[in-house]
Amino acid sequence: MTSDVNQAKLFGILSRVLGVRVGSIGDLTSMKTTSEWDSLKHIEIITAMEEELGVPQFSLDEIVEVTSVRKIKEVLRAKGLEI
Repeated sequence: MTSDVNQAKLFGILSRVLGVRVGSIGDLTSMKTTSEWDSLKHIEIITAMEEELGVPQFSLDEIVEVTSVRKIKEVLRAKGLEI
């Protein structure tokens, strides 16, 4: 899949789980900047990414690390996803 398709899927996951508009999501979107992104939603995001993007399971360190869209993309790239 192309990086644009994967980014659209990622943004769709974040939009659906957080209940925000896709257009409001960008690389700077994070737990600190988005009040809807709490610890429970964070786990939902991780689970949805594993299932819908087909990436290997996130390690505990990765789960703690991916608190922004920028960091999510970095970890997804490390897992071999073109994004």
